[in-house]
Amino acid sequence: MAFPPGLLIAARFGKVDDLELLLDESGAAVDVRDANGSTLLMVCAFELQTAHVEALLARGADPNATDSEGGFALLNASLNACGMNPARAANDGTRQRAREVGMLLLAAGAKADAALPPDVPAYMMRPAQQWADAAHGKAARTTPLDEAWAECSEAFGATAVFAEAVLRWLQERSLATALAAHADERGVTLLHLAASLGSWQASAALLSHGADAAAANGAGATPLEDALEFGHEELAQLLLAAPRADAGLSPVEHAFDLRCAASVDAGALTAARADELTDSLAALGSDEAREVRMLELLGELDACGEEEEESEAEGDESEESDSESESEQEVGARRFGRI
Repeated sequence: MAFPPGLLIAARFGKVDDLELLLDESGAAVDVRDANGSTLLMVCAFELQTAHVEALLARGADPNATDSEGGFALLNASLNACGMNPARAANDGTRQRAREVGMLLLAAGAKADAALPPDVPAYMMRPAQQWADAAHGKAARTTPLDEAWAECSEAFGATAVFAEAVLRWLQERSLATALAAHADERGVTLLHLAASLGSWQASAALLSHGADAAAANGAGATPLEDALEFGHEELAQLLLAAPRADAGLSPVEHAFDLRCAASVDAGALTAARADELTDSLAALGSDEAREVRMLELLGELDACGEEEEESEAEGDESEESDSESESEQEVGARRFGRI
């Protein structure tokens, strides 16, 4: 079994009008499958073709169809949000497009609690679960804490937007400690989400208000483990040291020092510029003013880090290597190759 001629190209790279015309001309069913059991909806979801997904769903495509290995369209969108598509950088633009596709699928009845293929770690469905919470209004917004948690968690996927929401709500002093400690029904805290995104800014702010880096979610994973799972090794150093005071530094000061050092090592920041930033902080009049500025700088460094990852991803597209063993990122690559 295979897609009729031209359909795969139209699904991956073409315009939505081309896809619909080829479907009509070929007489193919909307849920036509290839040799691996993949449907056009699965292909378009992995390619983050929002208009194509919307058109296929309007034609009655099954949002819960599975391929021969148990993959499905919502998982394909979630894999993109986790950075598992080797053709795309794991930046805010990719995560926002993945969210848009995911919300379309959820509105059509896709199940965020569907069984996963055996080779896919459970955390790769976390973005989809967060989208589902937002789509289904699961957060009962009856208290300010409920409202704060809902707004922050719904921003998960866009690092800058998420961090902005976290910092804004943490300014509500009556809520800050409770929000930093709050967990949803799956045991997920905002620090879990910040660690998954690699947000130094949000992580530092949450730690400064007592967030627990060792808190395990319902699957037994801590924020430290989430940072490592999503490839944020430098941030994991901050979370690893979080339970103890480090040379008398506050969590924000510690985060800033580690982030600057990591940026210098990566070549994203010169040593001279790092020294300038440190000197400028020393000139500020109060500890509170310094921490506010350090959090702002952490946000800027987070943005620079995303740009660097995007540049590296573009360079990696032109390189091929058959010598490496399969990694978690290759789960996405292999799925992409099957389609």
